[in-house]
Amino acid sequence: MKYLVTWAWEMDGHAGASAIVCETISAVRKYMEECLKDDEGKPMGKFTSSRMTDYGYEYFGEWECGQIALSIRKFKNYSDMKNKEVFARTG
Repeated sequence: MKYLVTWAWEMDGHAGASAIVCETISAVRKYMEECLKDDEGKPMGKFTSSRMTDYGYEYFGEWECGQIALSIRKFKNYSDMKNKEVFARTG
């Protein structure tokens, strides 16, 4: 099973977003851990809450620069995602 992971963040008054496809749930967990580290590998934030949705899971948290949100959704192939918006929002 593959997982589409999207995340959005607030950084010093600006916003950003990214997405990645992970092959396993352990790769998702590792990606989540890495998202919360600075360039030197030191922790700079944490996820403070989560919830299950109809499509997967959402995590919300904070880091030194603002708020973060991450969404995890299962999919088997591209057609599973075609015409389906995946959204993560901070704040």
